[in-house]
Amino acid sequence: MGTIIFEYSAWFILLCIALAFGYAFFLYFRDKKLNELSKGKIWLMATLRFFSTLIIALLLLAPLLKTIRTTVEKPVIVFVNDNTESLKLSCENKDDKFTLMQQSVSRIYEQIAEEFDAEAYSFGDKFEDGLKFDYTGKQTNIEDVLDQVTNKYYNKNIGALVLITDGIYTAGTNPIYKVENISYPIYSIAIGDTTVYKDLLVKDLTHNEIAFLKNKFPLEITIAAKKLKGKTAVCQVTNNGRVIHSENIEINSNDFLQKITIFIEAEKAGIQQYNVSLTRMSDERNTKNNYSSFAINVVENKQKILILANSPNPDIAAFRSAMKSNQNFEIDFSLVNDFNKNISDYSLVILHQLPSKENGLTTIYPQLMELEIPILVVLGMQTDFNRLNNLNLGLKVAQSNNAFDNVQGFPNVNFSDFDLEDDLTNLLSASPPLVVPFGDYTLLPHIKTVVYQRIKNINTLKPLIAVGNASANYESNVGFVLGEGMWRWRMFEYKKNGNFDIFDNTINQIVQFLVMKNSRNRFIVKVDRIIPENDEVLFKAEVYNKIFELNNENDVNISVIDSSGRTYDYVMQRSNKAYFLNVGTLPVGSYNYSASTKLGEEALSTGGTFAVVAEDVESQDLVANHTLLYKMSQNAGGKFIYPDNIDSLTYYLQNDQNIVPVSYTTQDLTEFIKYKWIFFLILALLSVEWFLRKFFGTY
Repeated sequence: MGTIIFEYSAWFILLCIALAFGYAFFLYFRDKKLNELSKGKIWLMATLRFFSTLIIALLLLAPLLKTIRTTVEKPVIVFVNDNTESLKLSCENKDDKFTLMQQSVSRIYEQIAEEFDAEAYSFGDKFEDGLKFDYTGKQTNIEDVLDQVTNKYYNKNIGALVLITDGIYTAGTNPIYKVENISYPIYSIAIGDTTVYKDLLVKDLTHNEIAFLKNKFPLEITIAAKKLKGKTAVCQVTNNGRVIHSENIEINSNDFLQKITIFIEAEKAGIQQYNVSLTRMSDERNTKNNYSSFAINVVENKQKILILANSPNPDIAAFRSAMKSNQNFEIDFSLVNDFNKNISDYSLVILHQLPSKENGLTTIYPQLMELEIPILVVLGMQTDFNRLNNLNLGLKVAQSNNAFDNVQGFPNVNFSDFDLEDDLTNLLSASPPLVVPFGDYTLLPHIKTVVYQRIKNINTLKPLIAVGNASANYESNVGFVLGEGMWRWRMFEYKKNGNFDIFDNTINQIVQFLVMKNSRNRFIVKVDRIIPENDEVLFKAEVYNKIFELNNENDVNISVIDSSGRTYDYVMQRSNKAYFLNVGTLPVGSYNYSASTKLGEEALSTGGTFAVVAEDVESQDLVANHTLLYKMSQNAGGKFIYPDNIDSLTYYLQNDQNIVPVSYTTQDLTEFIKYKWIFFLILALLSVEWFLRKFFGTY
């Protein structure tokens, strides 16, 4: 039903009626030519004219049709099933009962769908549509389930969440804290076994991600045991099938936990996989958690970095402290006049305020060029800018009147050679300024700005920090910090955040970029060296022409070879000026890859290795946590239900007073002039009137 309203006063309706009546009256009752017609015919034509005129007059008052629509939204019952490995492992001796539970869940879902709007999902490695019972998920994140449901049904009428799980979470935080912020009840179907069985397990491994060849690295093994007091276990560590450590573990309690630390020598370079195993005990129900493995990247040696300075400066201490946080760097410092070591021992040389007026680097710089050692130039008030410009490193400074300026910085959002810290913008905007030469700067195309200068709160395109690849004059990586006073940035961050994380990480990113071994390689393929089995394997590639401009005109072909020799061939996708490839998840193991492309007629190729390592967190603990589920349901206003009583779920949902439809009222206003039928009605009235006048011979 609708209501007609007018934009003008209702008194105008009477005026329209009077106007239509008067017009019809004078047209038909005052015209002497119509005297020969009967009164009935005159009244018929006058009536037609009255209504056509009235409708037209009323349309001038802009009438609106007001309609009110009521929409009833049924409550949504969301079923979410835990599809992770822990359920299969804990119920492997109860297959019949477990299958019956699955059938009951599916049956109740269908029943609920007849009365409510029901939606079904499963979760494991990811949150996906449908009730799935293959139990292949490698991690359980109940916190993420609550986030997914809340976000998917934001502003929707969520009646309840039915959560089918054992309550064991292996990822995310404790979901009990998330329940405080949700507005729908949780009905927990508590599956899994709460019985504590005899169990010996490798609970955790702590190790470095990188080790150096012929050095020893620490491995901390956390061993747990339940109901095995008085037993002795043997812990072994193997590499390529060879036992490199063996140790007896005396279990002295039924709730046993012990950490042991061993030191392993990195004997071979590359990705090395290690296995940790515990002897199987009699009557152990779960032996899968007696084993664990890990991988590390063994590199041949540390990157030696030399800070060569014109004179002492607090910036030098800031750089040294930042780089010491990276175990892959070995830092040396020397004043330029005191340096007497072999420059070829270093992977990077930081020239602090060099060349200067006192030292033009006439001896050291030719050696750097010949050995193609990457350099990072830090400018300051002692730098001789004429000498620096003559080195043709890719930066030229035209200083005005030997003047300096105080500037802050802001990151270049388009810089993509490495990922800058998320909070770097906030840090730089509030940090004390650097002292930089006042004047103009010229960067060659192969040098990219990392941080721009902000002068008196105005963002400029002048570089403050810049890095680049090989140039025609200096065939290695180069970088520039165009001011002094960075030690203030580091101290400011500590005062603000209580740590040096952003500053140190940014310096290490710059240094790592400069010391890359493939800095002169014009075909670069990047992939993580160690990848968890649940993560997708992502390749990125860059192809540079001879003046080091990115080019992606031709295809990049890449082959991935597993440990059995099987080869998988792919063509990388183009992304901006580079390449990208997602090969999805791969089985646990070691892999080689080779990539090739062409740049004109020139063939380019590269390759490397990576390892996919097991993440077997689901087998670590198979004792169901029903206490957690009970608290979640209680705090959210739902019910805690065991599988044996699963049929009661239907009764609870049907009788929950809070699970009710929600009605929404919508008011619509439509202009009458938009209705086409009114036009045709007016046309019909006038047409019939005209026909009758012709038929009656009045024209």
